Amino acid sequence: MKEERRKWRKTNNIKIYFFANLLFSLLIDGDKTEVVIKSGLPSRNLTIPFSTIQKYRERFHIHEASALNQMRERAFQEAININQSIENPLFSLNLPTGMGKTIAALAFAFKLREKIHQQSGLLPRIIYALPFLSIIDQCAEVIEEILSFEFPDLDSSLFLKHHHLSGISYIKPDEYFEPDEAKILIEGWNAEIVLTTFVQIFHTLIGYRNQSLRKFHRLCPSIIILDEVQSIPVKFWGAVNKVLKDWCNLSHSYVLLVTATEPLLFEPSQLITLVEKNHYFKNLDRVRIYIHKQESTLEEFVENLPKDIRGRTLFVFNTISSARQAHQLIENHYQKSIEFLSSHVVPQQRLERIKAIRNGESSIVVSTQLIEAGVDIDFDIVYRDFAPLDSLNQTAGRCNRNSLNNKGEMHLIFLLNEKNKLYANSIYDRILLGATREVLDSQDFIEEKDFLGLVDSYYRTICQRKSKKESESYLNALSKLRYQLAADDEKSIKDFELIEEDFPRFDVFIEINDEAKKLWETYLSLKEIGEVYKRRLEFQKIKNRFYHYVIAVPFTIQNQPPLVYGFGYISQSSLDSFYDSKTGYKIQGDIFLW
Repeated sequence: MKEERRKWRKTNNIKIYFFANLLFSLLIDGDKTEVVIKSGLPSRNLTIPFSTIQKYRERFHIHEASALNQMRERAFQEAININQSIENPLFSLNLPTGMGKTIAALAFAFKLREKIHQQSGLLPRIIYALPFLSIIDQCAEVIEEILSFEFPDLDSSLFLKHHHLSGISYIKPDEYFEPDEAKILIEGWNAEIVLTTFVQIFHTLIGYRNQSLRKFHRLCPSIIILDEVQSIPVKFWGAVNKVLKDWCNLSHSYVLLVTATEPLLFEPSQLITLVEKNHYFKNLDRVRIYIHKQESTLEEFVENLPKDIRGRTLFVFNTISSARQAHQLIENHYQKSIEFLSSHVVPQQRLERIKAIRNGESSIVVSTQLIEAGVDIDFDIVYRDFAPLDSLNQTAGRCNRNSLNNKGEMHLIFLLNEKNKLYANSIYDRILLGATREVLDSQDFIEEKDFLGLVDSYYRTICQRKSKKESESYLNALSKLRYQLAADDEKSIKDFELIEEDFPRFDVFIEINDEAKKLWETYLSLKEIGEVYKRRLEFQKIKNRFYHYVIAVPFTIQNQPPLVYGFGYISQSSLDSFYDSKTGYKIQGDIFLW
């Protein structure tokens, strides 16, 4: 017995952790549901026909003849051709940007779900996860539009969004759910398709909080789509690999990795590839990346820009401060108004600006790297400050995305701050930057067909250098059921954070219009509700709209607004002191957030 215990201590077997969490999840979800929902859970929708996708594609002429659309059609047909065995639960959809990965991934999941149901009688939920909140609404619109062709009265038991800013409306045509009931149903993932974030899914799989673990059993079984999977931090690759692999084998679940820059999260031999990726990367010729290795200051860079605008142009910078400074310099250079995007612009304004950009209303845009992930916009020319290769690839996906011009241009530049250091060094991992330098060192320019080989070399280099210590520490915590307590040299499950803040921030509500003013007044009125649970429930009703006017700023800023009930508050009358209508929050000192 002692020998068995010694062996167990030396291994990272996490099956016991999964079983413990599964039992706990069933108990706590059953308890909360029984207390709150008197009428019982909504019945499950057994069928989501694959024809739903086909109807959507026909309606929007997605397979219309053009060289690019023909490639998209080929990729789609490859992705849905599930002739291989489904004993291996790990799949990969690796396609260049702009090739219709979202629709292909959903189509694959619908087909796989049908096949699993036919073979085993199991009916897995589809969990579609994205790394950033900023792209969830865009993805939700696509999913809702697809489903509406088969389900005109689309309800929440079929599809719901869940993240920390989700509203609490759970809709079924023949039933009404009170806010407390809706909250229980949404947070318990009571839907066939759930759109959520990486944080939600990984803090459920590697979690200790009741709220996260309550939905753990909903992943059994499931089809998990991880879109933009390259966003998972390198230090967690080992832990994520084992957790996903072991969970799939234990729960009859499946994982689909979706990306344009596939990381070595799994070895190629562990994955079933849905498409012949070499064909697509080798046959695309939409953009050329010019590498300007001479380092320069922002002023020097702008001085050397062409005097005339040669096409729709995007500038992407690494920090808010450099983007703001560049915006002013470029406006002066071209003597015209230029659009600006950063996380210090109120989300409501960002959405309006992105819509205007998409409609072709802005010929020049200055942005931080928030433009990279899932934002469907297209430019003729792109300038990008130095960044890791996967990030550069994402930016290149905003250049001649729809192949409307002969060839787009992206210019990679190396910008220095006032301390004569690269801005890139302030926010990116040195290992990632070093690996990027190495693969680009002998290049003066890159063609799109070269991307796949360079990305592979880049990730191979990273794998050789990354530390396994962090992942092994968390796997050890899982195997020993070390939920909260740990020795000084150990990690507990509680310590796991998929996204870590570089420095503390606080939320600021900015009253930029009358709608924001009404929301703030509603928020203040909630303080009159004595019972904490009811107050939180009422806030949930406005939370999503409320946060359209909230940004996060560092605690270290000099220009701090007054704090009111947990939020920095900027009224309409004090906007001029704190907020610029073009570039957002007026901050003194440097900042590295994007």
